[in-house]
Amino acid sequence: MPIPTGPLVEAFAASYSPAEVFSAEDLERVFGDIDAMPPELRQRIAERMRAQLAGAWRSPRVQEQEGTRRTSDELSAEVVRGYELAVGLAQSGAPSWERLTLIGDLHYDQAEFAFGQQADAAGYQALRERAFEHYADAAAMYRTELSAGRTKPSARVYGQWFSAAMGASDLGYLTRQDRPDLDQVKRVMDAMGELKEPATAQHVGLFAQEITRSMQRMAPELKPNFLRQAVRIIGEHPDGRDARSRLALYDDLDKEVELTLELDGASGVGQEPFGVHVFISSSRAVGRESGGFGKYLMNEQWSPSGSTINYRDDLEKQIREKWAGTAGASGGAGEGGFEVMSVAFHKPTLQRLGDRREGWERTPLCFVLLRTKDASVERVPGLKLDMDFSDGQGMVILPVASRDVPISSVARGAETGSASGFGVRDLEVEQILDDRESKSSGLVRLEVRARGKGIVPAIDRVLTIGGGSTGGSSDGLVSGGNFGGGLEVLALEDHGLSVGELQTDTGAVVPVTERSWTLTLGASKGAGASTGGEATFDFPTARASGGDDRNYSGNASAGAGSSDEGNNLSNDRRAASGAKTNSTATVTNKRYSDADLTDAPSRVAIAMPGSGGGGWVWPLALVAVLAVGGAGAWMYRRGRHSNMDVERDTRWIVPDHVSPVNAIGMLRRVEAMNGTLLNAAEQRELATDIAELERAYFAPEADGGVAAAGGSEIGARSADARTADARFVDPRTKALKWASKAEAALSE
Repeated sequence: MPIPTGPLVEAFAASYSPAEVFSAEDLERVFGDIDAMPPELRQRIAERMRAQLAGAWRSPRVQEQEGTRRTSDELSAEVVRGYELAVGLAQSGAPSWERLTLIGDLHYDQAEFAFGQQADAAGYQALRERAFEHYADAAAMYRTELSAGRTKPSARVYGQWFSAAMGASDLGYLTRQDRPDLDQVKRVMDAMGELKEPATAQHVGLFAQEITRSMQRMAPELKPNFLRQAVRIIGEHPDGRDARSRLALYDDLDKEVELTLELDGASGVGQEPFGVHVFISSSRAVGRESGGFGKYLMNEQWSPSGSTINYRDDLEKQIREKWAGTAGASGGAGEGGFEVMSVAFHKPTLQRLGDRREGWERTPLCFVLLRTKDASVERVPGLKLDMDFSDGQGMVILPVASRDVPISSVARGAETGSASGFGVRDLEVEQILDDRESKSSGLVRLEVRARGKGIVPAIDRVLTIGGGSTGGSSDGLVSGGNFGGGLEVLALEDHGLSVGELQTDTGAVVPVTERSWTLTLGASKGAGASTGGEATFDFPTARASGGDDRNYSGNASAGAGSSDEGNNLSNDRRAASGAKTNSTATVTNKRYSDADLTDAPSRVAIAMPGSGGGGWVWPLALVAVLAVGGAGAWMYRRGRHSNMDVERDTRWIVPDHVSPVNAIGMLRRVEAMNGTLLNAAEQRELATDIAELERAYFAPEADGGVAAAGGSEIGARSADARTADARFVDPRTKALKWASKAEAALSE
């Protein structure tokens, strides 16, 4: 009894190395002359080669495991040789619709391989067209054979043709990157329609059954698009009921879940920092059946695609790549046009919030601080999130995308001619005056710290500085800005904006932001500021709010993506609910008294160098801005090298008991020398020690952690946590360390 063809071919394949493509010589050595082989055997060998060519034979990993040491070019040449041999085997003998279908599969697979090898476009397209023509010829021959009663009803040729039109002749190799050829889908539909009734309806049913079986082994992310095109062919055929019901489910999910981008305020963002909220909005039914969407705020989560996904990291990466262009953004509208200042994530356990639509809710994902790079940016590009759901027979992954959000990057106030006013509520401003070195250097430092609900704006929109303005600038050198009796701004340093927490207790997401500045002040030119050795300093006052345009009334938006209409709606609701639309900042004035901070009146007297004239004070102050304390240090060192006895500088004497405030004050005093005592590395070390003290003893407590600049999580620090930190951060140790360094540097 002859051995069946199938087991014979499998035995031959098992004897071959998995890294080696069949050769014609080996085939003839085992099976005899190729032209004399039975057609069924040739077809079986060609089918086996097709499976191997799509898998192991083209795999560099298999080549490495088998130790072939082939280069990429050599491997590519072997695969091409294999396709040519397989096509030759399939073409031998009398034509049949099965053989024509196989040849179409081989041509299509070779075309996709060539595309992956970056072959020339003309050769790739020629192979694809050859494949589709073989499918068409196979369908025509099948129709003839069926009419003559020489073949059984089968949807195979139509199924293979459809699969190739979707992007892969074998659905197991179909990927999301593959795009359907809609013209070929239409040709499949037309070819089936050329069958005589009732054959057409019969084959549509067979096709629908094959589609249903295919769904069991299809990747979850491919199901929606595959079904959508298949239903075009199936139509209302009874056997397509399952396909239609599943597609309807996918369409319903697509309508009931949205990724929403929403501006934290009006669309006229100018070129100052502004915020964007990212939400998942869904019907309550979808949210309940899905078990919530907290996993999209976490990393290392299982995906139905069979892999582990870092949802949180991937979302931040997408934000930075698409909005800041950190990895070669494609250059679409607004892409790469922003500076991403920080991404603050919500906690995965956060309760879902209400939505303006009846029966809907929203899950906050993150809050992003942005700033446009120039005035040409007109929109915030949309984002995309792959979300998985159960379809009753498995899982499906739906790409949920948000719409772009239109903005205006024209400088704020350009339309109205005014830069005053800010959209922040419950603003708290602390001003700390440091004039401990004013008598020797002629310089005064003012630390300004602001915290409020909303985006804290530039300093000239927070404080009114008499006699001048920073001109809307938040950094660099500025002129003007009178502070009373002869003092003006010489330099302004903006330490940046950060998100302290994200409050949701009101049913809306309210970002609480913090911002700080350091102003260096000196005597005004020709103002005679040092008359009598004293100047007058007036603390700046809060600038009246121009109205809160922030979107805190449920953070409502117009569907997926936010719009001016949605923001206007939220403004109307905020006004109707009685939310604050005008507020004045709470300002606290402090002043250093040695190393302690004390309350200060709105006007204070400042000791300045000299006793009148003032003409030499301005040059001295300007020199001090460029090299603070340099002249004083030089004079001190000169005195140390003279024959005179010099008493120890009391500034660097550390008492037995040092409070955290005293320690920070002493370290700030060293820092104020601006590098005249310490080198760059020591300056960085000093800044770290100051930050450690402030965190250990004065970091604010909060309920929920949020991510700071760069995406790390900050926020909740209980009293116990601060106590634990304090055990390792001793104020006196820090004070002794830097006092000794300062004293040693000055003694050189």
